[in-house]
Amino acid sequence: MKRMPILKKQLATPGLFQGKLVVGVFGTHKGAGVTHFCLLLAQYASQYLGYKTAYIECYPGNDIRFLQEQQIDEMSIKKEFFCRQGVTYYPCVNEKRISEIMGDPYEFLILDLGSDFRNGKSEFFRCDRKIVITSLTLWKRQELNRFRMNTEHVKNNTQWFYMAPFAGEKEIRLCFKELDINVCGIPFQPNPLVLTAAVIHFFQKVLK
Repeated sequence: MKRMPILKKQLATPGLFQGKLVVGVFGTHKGAGVTHFCLLLAQYASQYLGYKTAYIECYPGNDIRFLQEQQIDEMSIKKEFFCRQGVTYYPCVNEKRISEIMGDPYEFLILDLGSDFRNGKSEFFRCDRKIVITSLTLWKRQELNRFRMNTEHVKNNTQWFYMAPFAGEKEIRLCFKELDINVCGIPFQPNPLVLTAAVIHFFQKVLK
């Protein structure tokens, strides 16, 4: 029988999840911070919870491939994926390959869907948890407005989780007042491959 990691044993309560959890992450605009957030989430799921974790880059980007190339000496490399600290990373995955990976024995899967909602929405709708990364800065707030207008017809869109880096309490309150959206502020962590107490506490709160 496979032995459960100590941290996972401590935190695997019925309130978190049982079996396989698929988390889809979209950005309201390019540069919102989706990849940074997904990397943090992957570290939390693997290092802190002890789950077998997959990070799937679901659009033709180069960020994860760049990570692979820059740190090749620290990683075990395969042709289509690479591994680091318990996380398996799949760069630039097409739709057919996503389905194949979903069938593998992972316990926690993170879908980095970029910011092209029209092309990635079908995968997003199938996820167990749906997270939207945005910005509450004055010069980017219109991107959240635009995203909301384009998705207001989508069924169950009120169940999506909105999160924003560098979001202060004042900006969060204003967003709720103007758009009726609850936004969680993502704690500042420059290196998304390193967990801090603030990041752990944040995910414990939002992944109940």
